[in-house]
This record gives sequence, C-alpha cells and structure tokens, in this order.
Amino acid sequence: MGAGLIELISSIVDITGNPIADIIISALGLIQKTGSFLFDKRRTTELKTKLLYSIGEVARIKKISVKTLRYYHKIGLLVPEEISLDSGYRYYSPHQLMVLDIILISKRTNASLESIKKIIESFTLPNVIRFVEERQKELDKEQKDIIEMKRLLNTINDALKFSKDSYLQLGIQIKTYEERYAVLMPLNDSDIESDIIAHTQLLQYLDQLGLQSLYVTGTLLEGSLNDSKLIPKAVFHLIKKNDFKDNHPDFIVLQAGMYLTATYRSSDIKNAQKNIMSFLQDNNHDIQMIIEIDLMDDLLNNTSYSSNIQILISE
Repeated sequence: MGAGLIELISSIVDITGNPIADIIISALGLIQKTGSFLFDKRRTTELKTKLLYSIGEVARIKKISVKTLRYYHKIGLLVPEEISLDSGYRYYSPHQLMVLDIILISKRTNASLESIKKIIESFTLPNVIRFVEERQKELDKEQKDIIEMKRLLNTINDALKFSKDSYLQLGIQIKTYEERYAVLMPLNDSDIESDIIAHTQLLQYLDQLGLQSLYVTGTLLEGSLNDSKLIPKAVFHLIKKNDFKDNHPDFIVLQAGMYLTATYRSSDIKNAQKNIMSFLQDNNHDIQMIIEIDLMDDLLNNTSYSSNIQILISE
C-alpha cells in the first residue's frame, strides 16, 4: 500500500502529537509487512476488476475448512492477497492457490508447517523447485508402499477366502489343483511345540531370503492312513512361482493333479482319517502325497485348530 498515506498520518502526528494516529501508523506498517492490503467500500470497483477468490471459495475449491485458512493466515503461512477493512473478508489470488497446493501436498508427505513456511518466506524458484521435487520423491515412495500394501492385503484375502471355502466343504471331495510352490522347514519331532518352533524358524528363513509367504501354511505328512500313522515330516509356506528356486533342497513343488480333500477340526482327526481311508479303499485310489493345510478360523484360539487334508491320488 502507498507510503503516501503513512507519510500523511506521520505529518499529523508531528503537528498534533495525536497518539491514536501513531497507533494507526504502526498498524499500517504491520499490514505492509504481512503483504496484505486493506481496502474499504471505495475499492469495491477495483476489487471486481481483479481475479480474486473469497476465503469461502478457496475452501470449497481446495476442500479444506475456512478455519484452516484462517489459521494459515494467523501464523503467516498463507497471507491473503487482500483483506476488506469493511467486512474483514479475506481474498486470495490465483497464484496463492498454487502455493496452497504446495502446502497441502507437503503436509501429506509429513513436512512440518514450519519447514513449509521457511520455503515460502525465502521464495526463489530454485528453492521451491527443489522443495517440490523432494515432495515428489516422497510421494513416489508412498505410492510404492501403497501398491505393496494392496498386494499384501490381496494375498491375505486369498488365504482367508481359501479357509472360508474349505469350511463350506461338506464331506470328502475330489478337487484338481495346479502346481503350487512351497518352502520347507523339517520337523525334529511330531509334537505341537516342535511344530510352532519350525513355523517360527521358517518365517525367519523366508525373511532372510527376502520372500513373502502367501499365508497358506501346512504340514507335509508321511505314512499310511490304513493304520492311522501319519507322521509330520516338515512344515511349509506357499510362495509365488517367481520366488521358487530350482534344485534347492528347501523348495518343493506340490504337484498338479487330483486331490482328495476333507476339512476337519483337531478334535475329530481320528474319525476324519477313518472316513478318508474308507473312501480311498472303496474307490481304489493310490496315495502319492499327503499334505495338511492350516485353516484360519479363529486366530485367537490356540487350544484347537482346523485343517484341510489334501491327498494327491492317481487318476
């Protein structure tokens, strides 16, 4: 705003010694420093010739609250282009909308308001370009993290759906599975404690290899259903085909083919095995591989479990 007005009031102070005029001069100087211009009704015509947005319009366009814009003004982060002396309304120029975009995007990348304010106060094109490029890199990383989280959620969802579908299975069924790929961890014993230890070690092993489990876990079994002696030999986690390593002793392919499948709870293992054995004998099926898939029915229940047994049979 013009220095003439301040000089005029200064002359009045010199002549009259009026302290009120002195206060007005201080206020006008403060307004000059904030970069805002107070205008009254006589400036209405001039205002209409400018492209300015009211605080309400800015709030609607940028989908933020008027309260937030007032706060940004209060801390000197985004000072309105003009402020009405008559109504106190704040008005913003088009370039300030771009500045506001920088502020909002920077906040999403966890930049502090203080750091954003410093960049704006020391506005030079190189500084702002560098600041914007840093935010771009952070957003690129955030986008990669989001893609990875979505992939992980899809994997978890697939595992949960498999458990749900297995529970809906009634009785013994024959299903065809494509090749599946797994990483093994041998069992030292057949008790529950050894099983838990092996699964823990297998997760650590997968982490060392930089591989992600598909959250489908199970046990590789050996033995004969005829005398109900199924011996757990190793635990496994399914992995993606792309992560599979050929000719590696800890990696195994679960063969494609026809599998006899049945779902049962731990409390009903003997009865389930009896029914499965009767089915195999009645239909003259030979056993080629036996695996037991862990189902996720109650993640907080450690006293019992549910499984889906899958027996690869000859066609």
